Amino acid sequence: MGYGSFPGPHTVEQYRSPYVLPDAVTQVQGDLEDDVEFSVYVTLPNLADDLPVSTVPLAILLHGFGYPDVEAYQDWINHLAAKGMAVAFIQYPSDLRPEGHEDHEATDREGMSDFLQHVQRDLAIRAALDHLDQILLQPQREPQLEAHLGQRTVDPTALWVGGHSLGASYTFITLDDVLPRGWGSKALVVALEPINTRSTNKSNEAINPLENYNLRLTPMFKDSFVEIVSETNCDYNFSCMTEKTMQNQLGKNFPLYFCNYGYVKYLRNNGFDCFDDIIDHSYDEEKDPILRMVKMIEDNKMLFIDKENTKELWIKNSHRFDDNIKCILKLYNNVASNIKKTIDAI
Repeated sequence: MGYGSFPGPHTVEQYRSPYVLPDAVTQVQGDLEDDVEFSVYVTLPNLADDLPVSTVPLAILLHGFGYPDVEAYQDWINHLAAKGMAVAFIQYPSDLRPEGHEDHEATDREGMSDFLQHVQRDLAIRAALDHLDQILLQPQREPQLEAHLGQRTVDPTALWVGGHSLGASYTFITLDDVLPRGWGSKALVVALEPINTRSTNKSNEAINPLENYNLRLTPMFKDSFVEIVSETNCDYNFSCMTEKTMQNQLGKNFPLYFCNYGYVKYLRNNGFDCFDDIIDHSYDEEKDPILRMVKMIEDNKMLFIDKENTKELWIKNSHRFDDNIKCILKLYNNVASNIKKTIDAI
């Protein structure tokens, strides 16, 4: 579903629906966005009448700071919608000037900041989500959306949510609002494009992958037993292991791989222990990426539900990750050796 995957197969139509910003937001708005009528843009796939599909998943996309221009995100929007998803692009205000903002010195800690404007943007995004719920998900849908969907409905329990830059940061506000509504309760994909976070140890400087693993990922791995590893490719029929799989193995979490079909088979062929006695990887044979994702969760949901049993399984089997780490080192040493031979031959 991400960049680099196959286009289509559906054409799409886009609809705009303005929403009302809360008073607490409009009272502190600046004038730089006076030309913007803040709206929710809903893009829907054109599904053939004889296609046996009664529901479509929901996607929510948030833009970056000062960039509510839907045209800048059309490629991303259309790519998702053409896969058969209902995509909601939410505009929220960037130019906000709450009392004291000029003198406020924001602090960054553990990837979080305390800019005063976060409060009003939170309110705006939640208002937009309420509006989206009313126009698209309730029985009385907005007429233009009703005409397009007909007998079909949008199912928010299968949810893709993400954003770019500041929008990626506000993805977590979105999740805080929609998860209690039951959205994403069956399948959830979170996509963060260059997220607007700052390292507390180096201010605005980027940190290298090793620092990222030690500072940001290690604390999360210490408190978890299962990870959904979202690899780079989910459509093309080729397998290539990246740092995502490597970090999962180093973090010693039972892996569920959302990748191209056949990826788990690729790992087995390279000597990996995929914990087949614990994890049902039959989803690896499903070619449709959405069905593969749903099957991955459904077939392994007890790993998330029965936490005590999962913990016990992890305690008994965590030593097996050590052999996988050796496989990773061997595989990458072979790759490096082959690259060197190719360069030397040139």
